[in-house]
Amino acid sequence: MFSDNTIRPLDGVRVLELGNYIAAPTAGRMLADFGAEVIKVERPKTGDELRNWRLYSGDTSMLYRTINRNKKSIVLDLRTEEGRQLVLDLAAK
Repeated sequence: MFSDNTIRPLDGVRVLELGNYIAAPTAGRMLADFGAEVIKVERPKTGDELRNWRLYSGDTSMLYRTINRNKKSIVLDLRTEEGRQLVLDLAAK
């Protein structure tokens, strides 16, 4: 879609993707495709449900790999104060 030296419309924008399953990852993928730095926040142990959705072989589904391209991924427990503070710290930058 874009060459490596193309300035993309969302270069320099950071997006924290806190949703899961299909809608949020799809929106995040589109933002990442246009240059945003998308940081996907996943739950400890289980991660996003799409990791195992229609998994025929291997340990990560093809849909997960496709819908999460161009993203960074971290694991945070948003049920803890530390996890919530880390998200706030990421959002502040």
